[in-house]
Amino acid sequence: MILDLLSNISFYKKLSPNIKDAINSAAAIDFSILDNGKHSIKESEIYVIVNSYETKQNINSILEGHKKYIDFHFLLEGSEVIDYEPLINQRIVTEYNDVEDYCLFSCRTPSKLRLEKGLFALFFPSDLHYTGIAETQPSYVKKVVIKIEMESL
Repeated sequence: MILDLLSNISFYKKLSPNIKDAINSAAAIDFSILDNGKHSIKESEIYVIVNSYETKQNINSILEGHKKYIDFHFLLEGSEVIDYEPLINQRIVTEYNDVEDYCLFSCRTPSKLRLEKGLFALFFPSDLHYTGIAETQPSYVKKVVIKIEMESL
């Protein structure tokens, strides 16, 4: 898992060709004008999900993980807390869904990350996460998640 300033994003281009393409695409796209939903960047290798929502209190202890894609999260508006744990033998709550690329796990004691405008987070398949958590009170968030296929790593 990587949490850093968006102004440092170019440091991570060398991680893989698809990460480099995703970073270059993110710099060239005005995400604020995109409607909520899924938008293709590079066929199935890189795509964007734009979403707007109210953050909520986290009352469960479930985290999601992926096998095929890296998640590149950043906010256009608002701030949220993300629960995070490295994948280390957690109990599977929902079996892996190959079509949607996710599996749900019970968590132990997750770390709390704060994501706000100007920061980004990269979640790899070994990084379990749960997003959209309110810091104190529910608040509006507009978020971009770029899904980056692992195949090219």
